Amino acid sequence: MSIKGYVLIIIAILMIYTSCICGCITNEKKNNLEKVSIYFNEEHHSTNIFTNYTREGETTIITLVIDVQNLTRIDFNLSWTDDKSGWHGDEFNLSIKSPEEALVYFIPSNSIQLEEFKGNIQIITMVNTIPENMTIEENQLETYLEKKNTNNGGGIWEIEITCINAYYEGDIGPIITHKDYGNDWNLTVSKFNYKAYWLSEKQ
Repeated sequence: MSIKGYVLIIIAILMIYTSCICGCITNEKKNNLEKVSIYFNEEHHSTNIFTNYTREGETTIITLVIDVQNLTRIDFNLSWTDDKSGWHGDEFNLSIKSPEEALVYFIPSNSIQLEEFKGNIQIITMVNTIPENMTIEENQLETYLEKKNTNNGGGIWEIEITCINAYYEGDIGPIITHKDYGNDWNLTVSKFNYKAYWLSEKQ
């Protein structure tokens, strides 16, 4: 064999050896990548408070724009105290309409009616499920969190508050006159979402 042939063989052996060394180093780096433990917590985001007066047989409509990422739930609470002492408490209905494309469900339903002297109607709207805790490689963290972000539940919510019956009863006696045309009420809308936290696990 010529000297040129031997030189080519030596070069080929060196290339194979170098490739093996680089491969081992690369695999070692992959094996030594830091792991990241991710966990998710549900947290209170914000609360809207509304107060108003609604006459008997009328409906007050509230349009609420919600722009919160990773919503888990929204709590709607309507409360009132009958401002006139009669035989019946005032009767209200609370109805919630979610954005058209939102995937949500209501507990117990999206519309509740109640007659009470001191009334309280609560509707809980479940929106997104909190992701499970995970352990991943550090270089996958950004992509993983992006996939877990969601805008489901964001948009325009419509809230209807109807005073069905204020029980106007006229003259109760020669002295006491009971005239109830409606009632004041308070509405709180509390929004909750999940947030991600992570810790590095050094190998």
